[in-house]
Amino acid sequence: MAGTYVRALRPEPGRLRAGGLEGDVVFAAADDAHAGIDAAYRAKYDRYGPAVVGCVVGEKAHGVTHPPASRN
Repeated sequence: MAGTYVRALRPEPGRLRAGGLEGDVVFAAADDAHAGIDAAYRAKYDRYGPAVVGCVVGEKAHGVTHPPASRN
């Protein structure tokens, strides 16, 4: 996973494949996306408790969140 994170930090285009979808992407800063990402993660995984959810949401996790943005 570390290699994926390092590549996501580069300002180069990439290609993602997930759930039968495939597309070209570029990575962008997520400054305004954190609240929405955290809320979606909590909605889906809160049932597993704070040990699971707490390590991937909040201020500490925001520094490593780089969602893809469409190149179109």
